[in-house]
Amino acid sequence: SFRTFSSGSALPHAALLLGARRARDLRAHQPTTLSSRLRFRSVMAAVTAAVPRLLLINAFAHGVFAMAAQGVAHGSRSGANALGGSASSGSGATTIPGAGAMSAASPPIVGAAPEAARPNRTRSPQDGGSSPASGAADGGSRGGSKSVAPGPPIEPTVPENSTDWEDAFLWGLYYSKLVVEASEWPTLMWMYDGDGSLAAVPNHMLRAEGMLASAARAASPASKKREKLAEAALRMYYHAKWLAERNYARAAEWRYREASSVAQEAKRSVLAAHSLSRLGYFLMHWKRPDEAREVLRASEKLNIKSNPLAPFLYGVLERQAAGADVERLKAAEERILSAGKQPSDELEADRQDLIREIGFWRLAEESPRQCLKAHDLVQALICGWVHLAVAVNRACFGGMPELDGLATETS
Repeated sequence: SFRTFSSGSALPHAALLLGARRARDLRAHQPTTLSSRLRFRSVMAAVTAAVPRLLLINAFAHGVFAMAAQGVAHGSRSGANALGGSASSGSGATTIPGAGAMSAASPPIVGAAPEAARPNRTRSPQDGGSSPASGAADGGSRGGSKSVAPGPPIEPTVPENSTDWEDAFLWGLYYSKLVVEASEWPTLMWMYDGDGSLAAVPNHMLRAEGMLASAARAASPASKKREKLAEAALRMYYHAKWLAERNYARAAEWRYREASSVAQEAKRSVLAAHSLSRLGYFLMHWKRPDEAREVLRASEKLNIKSNPLAPFLYGVLERQAAGADVERLKAAEERILSAGKQPSDELEADRQDLIREIGFWRLAEESPRQCLKAHDLVQALICGWVHLAVAVNRACFGGMPELDGLATETS
């Protein structure tokens, strides 16, 4: 199996492991004749001289391909600041402490976002225009709260201090859209979310969440309550996505989890699963793979039929962590191969690249001739080096089972 090389930088590790085990076995099985001793030393000298060159070529090729890919990406994504995303509503339920308890009353305002708190935007797992999910339609039946794209949302005509839950819900939608659709977000007023994420968020966002949560829970009858809870969960999902794209990790993470929890309460499993899968996507970008793996597994349990992102990302994480565990590697690859079409063109392109790469390494196991079909120089070098190492091992240590096992492990 050569596929362990495709999931990480296993080449230096395999070379060192091979050299260490050969030195150990040399001490345990000293050649008895001068000719065998000289043959062994000549082979070791050749391998030792070749490894640094291969490593240097490998590093150089990685650098060249990285610079080329960076140039292509820069040229193709210029001006791609408009990030979108959609989520379907589905089912689920676990209430996080503080859900629905956020008051519409505002704590002291922190002020406009400082320069240090304006990070670069992170690409969302979904591109394109956002469309509300079924069962959680945007807007309401009273007061006219529909937004006019691309301008700011229209302020409701009903009083903001009305005691009617429908009026409060309309104002919550208005404040939510005011933040999410803001063109100059750094000028928004920010405040501390002491009841939820314990992080700074836009003032209007926090106010919207409090109004939507309290109004949805006051709705009646029960069917209307579930519908409004689903809509509130969808707005929370959009808030989390807005924050995550700007790398406000703590505030975004709490809102993704809260959106999933409220969606479960509203019996919307697809929206609940999508919230966690998008959180897993951003956790990967925030270099938290263990937490991402846990979140993606939870997302799969909620819904897998309409959730292609979670199994794909989980397969990618497992493939990177598999190392020399061939069974784990094969299981990860099967996840990637069986995952459906991804929610963005970029992720789908990544999936297709991985499918081609997996196919190459599976064929490369059968014959060294397949190395000539490599997609890039790095793959060809790794493939040829491993076949060479296996051939040298069989020629010099054909009667030593441990080294045969080592050849299988490095491949």
